[in-house]
Amino acid sequence: MNPLPEFPRAVIELLAAYLLADRRPGWPGADGLTVEEVVAGAYPAAAVAGRVPPPAELTRRHPDLADALATFFRRTDSHALAS
Repeated sequence: MNPLPEFPRAVIELLAAYLLADRRPGWPGADGLTVEEVVAGAYPAAAVAGRVPPPAELTRRHPDLADALATFFRRTDSHALAS
């Protein structure tokens, strides 16, 4: 089951790549989760902590994915993120 089927694979892969580049220890409790579930749960918190690019910076870097990124951040637990 894909928990985030409405997001293009390119968005999930992009956000996962930023999380992996963060070089922090592995995601505790991530065993058995899909990459989509991990990205949805971990990316907003990592952005708030300043470890990965925030939404506005992602949009600037990847204008071709701007609409999909905006949808992702609206639909995930990203209420604490400032654009």
